[in-house]
Amino acid sequence: RAPLVQYRDWNGDTRLLLFNPTDVERARDLVPYFQTLQRVYGRRFSVKLMSHAYPPMEETLAAWGLSGHDIDYISHDHLHVQDLRRQLGTPEESGQFPRALLLVQESEWRNHRHLHPLQWQWFVEDGLQGVAEDRQCLLPGDVSLGPGIALIHTPGHTEGNQTLVLNTAAGVWAISEN
Repeated sequence: RAPLVQYRDWNGDTRLLLFNPTDVERARDLVPYFQTLQRVYGRRFSVKLMSHAYPPMEETLAAWGLSGHDIDYISHDHLHVQDLRRQLGTPEESGQFPRALLLVQESEWRNHRHLHPLQWQWFVEDGLQGVAEDRQCLLPGDVSLGPGIALIHTPGHTEGNQTLVLNTAAGVWAISEN
């Protein structure tokens, strides 16, 4: 479950942004906190406790007549539990979104690479390993992507937390997991 936003950028080009496309299965299997829950409470109970099952992202995009190849940008409000290798690809593994550029706060990227001892349990250990630099757009703070759409740096939950803000016909919406 992730918001998919179609918008026009500042050049007037139509773009697709997928926000918070978490790979729940990989997070469950690779994030130390979730591994501990499974060890303590058993896989079946902890999986029910941790997440609700939604259709796979590929299936959801297909229902809109899209595939991962159609996505221009992906972004997350923060990088807890994210395995960006699976999303963007590495030299050894093709990604779910083969041409998407990751929009992430520079401070979030830096923190993921140099985790505080109290944070390690929430991150996929090698979740950034091998992701090509040309697939990363490190943001220095607030960024307007086009008329009525912005990523706003909202530190708190993590130093590089960000919020997607949309100005729509139905009003202004701010989206952030935390």
